[in-house]
Amino acid sequence: MISGRLSVRTQPWLGDHVLGGTAFFPGTGYVELAVVAGHLVGCTRIDELTLAAPLVLLPDEDIQVQVTVGGPDQEGLRELEIFARTQDTGAEWTRHAAGRVGPCGPASERDTADFAVWPRRAPSCSRSTACTRRRPGPGRASARLPA
Repeated sequence: MISGRLSVRTQPWLGDHVLGGTAFFPGTGYVELAVVAGHLVGCTRIDELTLAAPLVLLPDEDIQVQVTVGGPDQEGLRELEIFARTQDTGAEWTRHAAGRVGPCGPASERDTADFAVWPRRAPSCSRSTACTRRRPGPGRASARLPA
């Protein structure tokens, strides 16, 4: 399990994802939490991630976040859940997302890069594999080359 805290006061960019005047934790934030938690247990691929409930971010409240990752099944996939609650209120935990993370291909092909190092080195691709390539600016492109 990993845990942390979200706060619009200390992380003002969180208040930028607004719908109808209310700030929400963005979907990409759940992806980032899943990627980091997966990486910590050797899983560099999100197999599935389903959002279950929106996470409202109020300007004067801190939010506790927990990400749990289960043990591997026969295919190496691990169940993942993302929970949150208002800090220090004793409120019940709400499950906001659930899914699975897993290894990427055979052990010899798994990404062992440290996510704390940025920018990451460019991956190598062969004609029979998929790859992701970083562009000079923000974002990325994915491509599957024909065999």
